[in-house]
Amino acid sequence: MRRPGLWVANGHPGDPTEMLSWNPAAVTCFYDYLGPNRIYQYKADNPDVAVIIRFQHPQNWHQDPAHYARVLGEEVASKWNDMRVLDPYVYFANEMNLHYENGDPDPANQPLYTTPEFYEKYGDWVRTTAEVIKNIVPDMKLITPPFAFGHKEDGSPDCDGNPMEGWAGYDYLYETIRDYFDNILTFHAYWGFAAGSVKEWLYDPELSSWYAFRWRRVLKLFETRYGIKGKMIIDEAGNFAASDPDFTDQVIYFAENSLKDPRVMALTYFLWYDPTNSPGNLPNSWVQRVQNLSEHLNRLKNMPEVPIADPIIGPCGPETPEPEPEQMIRVLFPDGRVETMPLEEYLRAVVPAEIPALWAPEAVKAQAVASRSYAQYAIEHPRHSNADICTSPAHCQNYDPARIHEKSDEAIEATRGLVALYNNHTANGIFSANCGGHTRNNEDVFGGAPVPYLRGVSCPDKGEKRGHGVGMCQYGARAFANQGYTYDQIIRHYYTGVTVGSATMPPPAQTGTISGTILSHTGQPAPNVRVLLSNQSQSAETTSQSNGVYGFGQVPAGTYRLALPEYNVVRENIAVMAGQIVTVDLALPSPVTVEIKRTPGLPLIVGDWGTPNVAILVTPPSGGQFVVTTGTKLEYGPGGFEFYYNQTGTYLLQIETYRFDIPVTGGYTYLTFHKGPAPPEEQVRLVSTALPRSQAENILQNELETNPATRGLFQIQSGDS
Repeated sequence: MRRPGLWVANGHPGDPTEMLSWNPAAVTCFYDYLGPNRIYQYKADNPDVAVIIRFQHPQNWHQDPAHYARVLGEEVASKWNDMRVLDPYVYFANEMNLHYENGDPDPANQPLYTTPEFYEKYGDWVRTTAEVIKNIVPDMKLITPPFAFGHKEDGSPDCDGNPMEGWAGYDYLYETIRDYFDNILTFHAYWGFAAGSVKEWLYDPELSSWYAFRWRRVLKLFETRYGIKGKMIIDEAGNFAASDPDFTDQVIYFAENSLKDPRVMALTYFLWYDPTNSPGNLPNSWVQRVQNLSEHLNRLKNMPEVPIADPIIGPCGPETPEPEPEQMIRVLFPDGRVETMPLEEYLRAVVPAEIPALWAPEAVKAQAVASRSYAQYAIEHPRHSNADICTSPAHCQNYDPARIHEKSDEAIEATRGLVALYNNHTANGIFSANCGGHTRNNEDVFGGAPVPYLRGVSCPDKGEKRGHGVGMCQYGARAFANQGYTYDQIIRHYYTGVTVGSATMPPPAQTGTISGTILSHTGQPAPNVRVLLSNQSQSAETTSQSNGVYGFGQVPAGTYRLALPEYNVVRENIAVMAGQIVTVDLALPSPVTVEIKRTPGLPLIVGDWGTPNVAILVTPPSGGQFVVTTGTKLEYGPGGFEFYYNQTGTYLLQIETYRFDIPVTGGYTYLTFHKGPAPPEEQVRLVSTALPRSQAENILQNELETNPATRGLFQIQSGDS
């Protein structure tokens, strides 16, 4: 039966009749839930249905592989009398190249499960488990446990099946696949991640070969590297967004392009229903997420069988042309949830929330173009570390699905895909309610450099000013529309020098992940540290969690710079490849204090940094700069230095990642630098610290409360002084 199938409920399905009403050609089920899902009866009524059964594995298997291989193997074999009537395919482990499938809750440890050493140990355990099962039940049809793709299991094979990473986790498993699994691989195919679907990963010829259709590359790897003509059971397929309006279209498209390959033995979509409400499963749950379940099931029921294609489709993309992908936007909600949705669908809840839908149609169209420009600009320059835009009107645009209206829908459709363009680049479509008769220049309101298209212009509505006044004035747009202006004329009036045209969608990027832990100089986790990720074209930031862990997901492949801006810590040239998880741990520098002693004498500033050959950049009070080098005056110590000054005031010394403001009133000034706590002597101490100013002030306040006699002896110098 060349039709798609279904991963049934992880528990009781609620309505098993409805679940099976569309005649799935295959079903995948945990052994424990075969009964509640009525798999025995369904197989009896439909003998050609493929049944795939999964067993839970012991997550502590690695503590004693031989013991747990025997325990699991004997358990699976003991169920054969119950299962044999189903003639099932059976697998006994799941995505064990993920940390949590090995009982490890710490995502920072994920790289431990993608090494050759891990795959070798795992491969030995799988082979031993399979041997136990086959020795007891030779007739059981075992199939290869699935991996989570993109974690070196296939070595990122090129179009010829050669692993671009030089090795593959399957190197340690292929002989077991040949000897015990009849060359049948189990595969999990997804075109999305926790934040939602990514349609380019399904429809784009190149990207889909790494995501939805990566199984083709895996089969090519087996053919090229191991000389095995493998077969495939895709027992989990989905997009992490069963709520997509076109979800049924995606499902049918994937099924048609997979099942026409004769090497695909069965395909089941994940999943019917999850009674446990697991956050990882809910986005894929048909019962809990599909917008019109009965229509969805009816379309699948009427889907004809897929004819086998000849020749076999190659690994790097289907032969048929793909539909034009929709522009997608990642939207951050107040509860921290991020949803990926079509841009035009997003606008339906934005435009009527920003402007009354019953205003003059040309004004509503102008708002649609402005909001689309604002959103498209956010896609190209994300406003959040894990999302393009949020739903807070105080930070981004208003978003309220309750206000969706047919009139604003008409305006959105009439301007579909159109944005304001400046020099063929998307303009940031900033707008406000009422400018009071004249809009304002961006730099006068927000600071920063002037933006050519955000210039102040006259406005026909001179009502009470509401909002920042930059960009399009909404009340002014209404006034223009009432005077007979078109939306195009309104946009070109408020955004100087722009044209209105179709946005050029940036090519979808292959992505990876950067994560790690921020540690204090004593090696303890450092929470609430701002982390900045950037390259030449974009930047994002996040904050370390209570355990010091930070992370950036969906990072386009490329080279990046990581920085802790409050601490002057920088890591350059971090390379990210598609599907790669890069771990970068960063440590905060030790605080450094400087003791200042003043005595009568020559106008000199001298000191000992402790390390020779370090450049000190000196900025005098009147400006200009010069450099002195430590270790040139050994009479002060191994890092000794001195220089004359010819004016009083404050000298700025920048040494490595530290900066010190040194006030000079005349005479001889001697500097002593200390790492760690400040010395106890009561002289003026200028504290240069890696801490943000607010934290440094708290430390100082505690010191003053403990020892009031020190009041007036301290000043703070910090990176955010």
